[in-house]
Amino acid sequence: MQLELQIFIDDTCPVCDEARRLASLAQQELPHVRIALINVSSNGASIPEQVFAVPTYMMNGKTLWLGNPDELEFLDRLRRMKH
Repeated sequence: MQLELQIFIDDTCPVCDEARRLASLAQQELPHVRIALINVSSNGASIPEQVFAVPTYMMNGKTLWLGNPDELEFLDRLRRMKH
């Protein structure tokens, strides 16, 4: 089963460009992780109640980071996750 990391972003968020960059980096380096960028301002976006700020990084309903993580910490933690 492939892991799915959900990253909740918003078009008006000044730091969400970094979240997009980290998502792209993870897609390139971590093929065992599916990355889903979810724009909270999109009509029909399903937003869990735990998401109260952007960017928020979640996996399997658990918040991993609120705000952008350090790049090395981000990649290391995702590499260590079981799939």
